[in-house]
Amino acid sequence: MLLRVETLLQAQEKTTQISFHEAIDFPRDLGRLTRPLVGDVAVTRTEDDRYLQIQGTLSTEAELRCDRCLGPVPTALSIDVDEVLAVADSPIEALEVDEAVPATGDLDLSDLLRQYLLLNLPSRKLCGCKPTFGKDASQIDPRWQKLEALLSRTTEEDS
Repeated sequence: MLLRVETLLQAQEKTTQISFHEAIDFPRDLGRLTRPLVGDVAVTRTEDDRYLQIQGTLSTEAELRCDRCLGPVPTALSIDVDEVLAVADSPIEALEVDEAVPATGDLDLSDLLRQYLLLNLPSRKLCGCKPTFGKDASQIDPRWQKLEALLSRTTEEDS
């Protein structure tokens, strides 16, 4: 979803409300989105038109990949967005680090919200599977033998 920055700056109201409902690109190696990214976003300009503040809440559901077995991990995601972008008078160089948008250009809201989604993914994704150490002692890496013995003892106590 592209927003014209010039239109946002010339609007009578300081705040523009946007309902977002869009299927966005999601890296295949992380899993897949099972629902589009939906939510409400408010784009507010400052009094001096030098900054745009983007705030809102988004939600979606994803099927991520388990960190152990690569199996599916159904995950509900809720994301709070709070970003401030500087409005630049001149064209922006591709190598600039600061978050800015040109005053006469477009703001790619989809890309910004996609970045927020990726940054808010859980760092650990587990489906409930247990680590496997091998069928017999000859397959176990010697460094894992003590951990395997501890796991066996814990399993016996639970029974």
